[in-house]
Amino acid sequence: MPDQQPKPITVQPTANTLPFTGGVCVQLQLSPLAQGRVALAAQVSCVRPDAGRALAGLPIETAWQRLPHLLSLCPIAQQTAAAQAFAALAQPSHVLLPAQIQSPPTEQLAAEWMREHAWQNWQLLALDGDAMPFLADTRVLRHPDPQGWETAFTHLCGLSAEAFCSLASFEDWMAWIQHSTAPYPALLHRYLPLLSFGAQSSCSQPESGAFGRQYAHPLIQALIGRYGNGIAARLTARWLEMARLIAEPAEQVILSGVDQTATCEKGESLDMSPSTWQVSGHAMASRGSLSHRITVQNTASDEDPNLARWQIARWEIDAPTDRYFARGGLLEQALNGQTADDRQQALRAAELLLHAIDPCVGFEIVCAPIEVQNDATA
Repeated sequence: MPDQQPKPITVQPTANTLPFTGGVCVQLQLSPLAQGRVALAAQVSCVRPDAGRALAGLPIETAWQRLPHLLSLCPIAQQTAAAQAFAALAQPSHVLLPAQIQSPPTEQLAAEWMREHAWQNWQLLALDGDAMPFLADTRVLRHPDPQGWETAFTHLCGLSAEAFCSLASFEDWMAWIQHSTAPYPALLHRYLPLLSFGAQSSCSQPESGAFGRQYAHPLIQALIGRYGNGIAARLTARWLEMARLIAEPAEQVILSGVDQTATCEKGESLDMSPSTWQVSGHAMASRGSLSHRITVQNTASDEDPNLARWQIARWEIDAPTDRYFARGGLLEQALNGQTADDRQQALRAAELLLHAIDPCVGFEIVCAPIEVQNDATA
């Protein structure tokens, strides 16, 4: 009988809560190395729905009302970016914006960060074990209850939020994962051989998610010194950010490092109609910086402040997933050139790294059979 040819392996997320289509696709090619090890080469692509297209042609007020329903993932950050853009429009255009078009309170954004981080962590726990025992604490973290956050975080990390924030060295961190049986340190201990996976000597992709925001913390710097900017530093940065959201004022965590300002340009300088304006607003979502670029048009006259006369001509959203999981983006750069003990370890390491960077859409990893050179001659 002829030898059976190995088939591609496809890995999909353990849990997918996404209410819309789209996704990240990772094509992995493995090359054999000595002693059974493999080298990884990857092509990453990402497709997300163009939600802004559904807002084109709507009056500003109607578009604002539909925004959180259309963009159900990170709606607070989405509203923050949009409100900032419209606020930049109000003064030069004389449009009278209704009171409800304003940025949500910082506490709501902090709760959204906690919710997104908590759910992504739960999916990590579900990769190769039973995560159901930890669902109750995860649900507490997904609701805006700072008092409950402290208890749930302590259960999941084995340390209080304040104690976690005080970790400052590699020795502190190693003692934590070696002596705690809580689920998060146990996850790191289980994957000790993979904690440097994804580390790069240089990366052309700037980062603004939890890893980028917590980069300067002594603990993250210690982990980068030991493991590089791979899985260990990325996962720990997320837990550190959760701890800071509990132990520190929301403004201190959410607003630190935010330096992008809203912009507003009139149509004459953009080769557009004089009654057209292009505005932009920015926010920091849990996964990184988020930008909304909105083109609005006054369908009456340039001096008419009636909001009903203003319509959305175009709405573009630049989300972290668009950058990190694009062709040539952060994930692709982090995967290319990595090595693993075998095919199964390569798949698990790639999946861990993908969760650590954290897309806002579902994903699949397709791993082609290892190509082995045949030295036999005809």
